[in-house]
Amino acid sequence: MGKKEEISQAKSLLENDFFKEEIKKIRQLYLEQIANTSHEQIEEREDLYRMVRAVEKVISHFESLAMDIKIEEKKWRIF
Repeated sequence: MGKKEEISQAKSLLENDFFKEEIKKIRQLYLEQIANTSHEQIEEREDLYRMVRAVEKVISHFESLAMDIKIEEKKWRIF
């Protein structure tokens, strides 16, 4: 898959309402689980927090790919 196709796929994924809603649900589920842990469940909370961060990193990865189109467009304007 070429760079332009990756950019297009990432942008399409980020604009997909079903994908956005499911990511939101997953993140909310982890946050609710964190809120429902007891004071002593430190390790469980930390694991859940890492899961929230992992979801955010996945989204950041696709956002970064989608932003590459702007970089590509600016490259051609310079020349």
